[in-house]
Amino acid sequence: MKLTSLLITSALVASLFSCQQENVKPTTAAQPTTQAKTAVKSKLRPITVTAFLTDDYLVSFRVTQTTGISHTRFRWVFGDGTTVTTNDPNVIHQYPCTRKTYTVQVYEEHPIGATFGSGSVTVLAKNDGSGIIPLHITSARTSNLRIRNFTAKGGEGCHGNKFYHWTFGDGSTGLTTTSAVTHEYSHFGNYTVTVTIKDGSNRILSGPASITERVFPIF
Repeated sequence: MKLTSLLITSALVASLFSCQQENVKPTTAAQPTTQAKTAVKSKLRPITVTAFLTDDYLVSFRVTQTTGISHTRFRWVFGDGTTVTTNDPNVIHQYPCTRKTYTVQVYEEHPIGATFGSGSVTVLAKNDGSGIIPLHITSARTSNLRIRNFTAKGGEGCHGNKFYHWTFGDGSTGLTTTSAVTHEYSHFGNYTVTVTIKDGSNRILSGPASITERVFPIF
């Protein structure tokens, strides 16, 4: 009789424990609450930039259309590792003497640091004659009527590896590393002055270019 009661009691306990297990709900891990973050991007107004190769690897840039906001300045990124900030929308930059294409970025900024506009232009720095001012000579008289100052302008060649070979029309010649030279004539007359630009290997880069100079007699 005692054994029967014990078995019944055990069965009741097991049944009660089973019911409690069925009523237990599994714990759900709390999910992190995320909020969508909207990236605020400043919308830069477009500005227009033009470029012109004015000399060997020397490029002139100009902002032709700005944002119209006053009290701004321009930050130039030339694509060769150099930058400059100017108050003027025009700038001239000398590139290394290697034929290469550069993408130039310009930003219109307020002095406090805010950026309002941006633009870009692609330029090919070179010295093959495209867009380069043709080589020519200018002359200037001095107080001495027999002395002339000649200047070669334009032409090709790379700065630092550019030599000017002069003939002055009176049998004399000259060699300079700068574009200006002074020459004194011994007699009056008409003389044809010629200049040719060569590199260090004596290869012709530009020219020859010439000008006729009249030297007046001294009375």
